[in-house]
Amino acid sequence: MRNKKVGARVALLAATAALGVGSLLMPTASASSTAADAPASSVGAEQAKAGWCTLTGGWGGKFYCGSSYMHTLPNGRRQAFVIGTNRQAYTQWQTASGLSGWKSMGGQCIEPGNDSIDLYWKNPRDGWNFSVQCKGTDHYRWLNTRHSNGSWSGWYSVR
Repeated sequence: MRNKKVGARVALLAATAALGVGSLLMPTASASSTAADAPASSVGAEQAKAGWCTLTGGWGGKFYCGSSYMHTLPNGRRQAFVIGTNRQAYTQWQTASGLSGWKSMGGQCIEPGNDSIDLYWKNPRDGWNFSVQCKGTDHYRWLNTRHSNGSWSGWYSVR
């Protein structure tokens, strides 16, 4: 699974589109790394020292470094998940006309970094149905499941 995650992050760097973002997931300039094989969290030294990263290729945003996951949907489009500066989970996905814009998924994720938001499981028969996870303030793993119709379950604890 680790190689797939790295591959998904690599693909993120090639994505392009416009973005409008609120103040909690602040837009920044793109990371200085332009190598197609660099992970999404690769940033210039100054950005990394400040503790913030951004996604290149027009995705924008400002989030905790090491706190991003890129998922490929069955139609080939990508959906990004990050932990924003307020420690909430955010998502953004590719659309026919560009990007959706960052949307808060709520929740409070602690220990940003070290792949703190990630894929938990994916339905092998239905790629539209999957769960993302983060560690909550109670130190338990919390999941938010995307249903086939595009709706989300809301966060629930797995103990």
